[in-house]
Amino acid sequence: MTELKFMIVFILLTFIATVLGTVFLVKRSNGNSRFYWFIACVITSFYLVGYLIAPIAAIVSLLILFFIKNEKDNYLVDIKDGFLNLISLSVGGIFFVIYGLSAVGGLYWLWMAIQISSFWMFIVGLFPLSFLVTVPVGAYSLVFGMPDWVISFFG
Repeated sequence: MTELKFMIVFILLTFIATVLGTVFLVKRSNGNSRFYWFIACVITSFYLVGYLIAPIAAIVSLLILFFIKNEKDNYLVDIKDGFLNLISLSVGGIFFVIYGLSAVGGLYWLWMAIQISSFWMFIVGLFPLSFLVTVPVGAYSLVFGMPDWVISFFG
């Protein structure tokens, strides 16, 4: 057997093992742990068979789970609920980071005013209607540095 044939057989056997392992572990678990097992098996298949074949293994696993479902126990609903929980947690985390960066951005605007000794920049940073400009510019300055127009306008 040549090396290429050996690699093809190895990848095919690994593909079959990851699909059957995913189906077995998801089928025997309950509730939210099905989602965790599914994600763990998909990550493992990425390591074992590579990033080109692993999505196919995940899709084949989901198809097998779809065909073996019964009325009392639906595996796909648990996996779908897990994905929805993950997406909602991610969106909530993104908004939390944006909110936190906005709060710190407003304070950083005031710190920049102190650093360049600009009384009017400090007053603009304290005025609530100007928060629509000062908070995003302060957050941007915190991440990327102070824009030149701020220095030329207030400096």
